Amino acid sequence: MTTNILYIEDDEGLQSLVGHALTKDKYQIQNVATLCEAREAFNHTAFDIALIDYELPDGKGIEFIQENSKNIACIVLTGVGNESLVVRCMNEGAKDYIVKDFQGNFLEILPEVIDRVLNEIMLEHESRRHSEKLLRTQERLQAIFDNAPDLMMTTDSHYNICLLYTSDAADDS
Repeated sequence: MTTNILYIEDDEGLQSLVGHALTKDKYQIQNVATLCEAREAFNHTAFDIALIDYELPDGKGIEFIQENSKNIACIVLTGVGNESLVVRCMNEGAKDYIVKDFQGNFLEILPEVIDRVLNEIMLEHESRRHSEKLLRTQERLQAIFDNAPDLMMTTDSHYNICLLYTSDAADDS
């Protein structure tokens, strides 16, 4: 499965470096240089991850995070590495924050960070799906209990009802 990445970076050299660091068979990258271009691309294409530089020609990368972190996993990838900025970005919804270093060491960890974030997203979706299923089951069981106060039942490991009878039925035996 290919991961579709929106890379918001105004430095073409870094766009190229990151593109080479991420294997082409696993990642599909669309580079944009401004927040305006990022918004336009995001409105027309489904992305799995956004890699976001903090300092952009038309604003700060945190604006994109504030606008979109509920709809896309955002990873800040920037040369600005002060602690308060990291905390602020994470509080706004960024999934991770990577400081670009001059030696290019960030390129070695980038694929691992992306994979970890994708796994977190998958687990969040799975957890939400299981929670919704549990809620539906609870609602179904509550409706049964509300309509049959003398109910006795058993369930299997998936909360499917296996045996259902009222105490009136047991008295008839």
